[in-house]
Amino acid sequence: MLLATWIKMIIEFQVLMWDRLSDKNRASNSSSSTASEDRKVRGDPSSVLTYFPFVNNDASKVSWAHRVNNRQLLKQSLADENILMLEADVLRGRLKNSADTSEVAIMAHPPDRESDLTFDDFIDNVIQAKAGKGVKLDFKDFSVVEECLKKLQKRSDELKFPILLNADIIAGPLKAKKTPIDADAFLSTCKTYFPEATLSVGWTIDVPKLYLGGGAYRMDHLDQMLAALERNNITQPVTFPVFGLFAHNSVKALGWLLDRVAGSSLTIWGGKMDAPYHNRKALARMRDELGRDRVFFDLPYNLPK
Repeated sequence: MLLATWIKMIIEFQVLMWDRLSDKNRASNSSSSTASEDRKVRGDPSSVLTYFPFVNNDASKVSWAHRVNNRQLLKQSLADENILMLEADVLRGRLKNSADTSEVAIMAHPPDRESDLTFDDFIDNVIQAKAGKGVKLDFKDFSVVEECLKKLQKRSDELKFPILLNADIIAGPLKAKKTPIDADAFLSTCKTYFPEATLSVGWTIDVPKLYLGGGAYRMDHLDQMLAALERNNITQPVTFPVFGLFAHNSVKALGWLLDRVAGSSLTIWGGKMDAPYHNRKALARMRDELGRDRVFFDLPYNLPK
């Protein structure tokens, strides 16, 4: 009798624990499903943060695919639910494996002048995919800017996602040798043909082979940028792309610029080659010091939380 009672108690306990575990799993699955559904919600495309409401106004949670300059990478990036923004480079060049040798707007990064992806095909694919991702177009060649913006203008009703127009328009740190795109020409063209976009305007960079540190955005760099925006009466949203290797040396100066351009933000960027030399803890502090709603990170690694 005692043995039967003991066995009954064990069975009842196992049933109770199974029920609790099942409830926990159901709650977990429900939470996971809700989170997944939340990530599919899209808002106002005029702003990256309003378009992705589930990041809760935290720009550091916006994820990027960098140099999406060929068909394979574009297809992969459009299918990846973890990627929210596509960054791609635009210049004048030739389409690979084409009998037509004429130059058109293609997706490529210098020194490349050939690609299997034209600007037209890039935009077509993003629109048709309806993947709910934003796009940053990094113009490396001013000669294609007007024609590309006119095409975007004609298709504005189909562009239901954020578009950022990027160019290096001011000479940057360490006496960068690369010639910037003419600031007035770029800003006025963007303002004329596609004022709906967010402007992403930055500085050229030049990193010596033997870099000993000290690269920074000085006040003269920021003064020139502010003067260009004011000279062209820019009222569009603006983000300033800043190099991850230099950004942490310039916190106060960059904060000064953000405070003078209403609604502006930073996009701290970097590549695989320079990433090992970034001060990641300092970059993470920038996120908190300048405001999580004002600092995006297009980097090949995750920052400390």
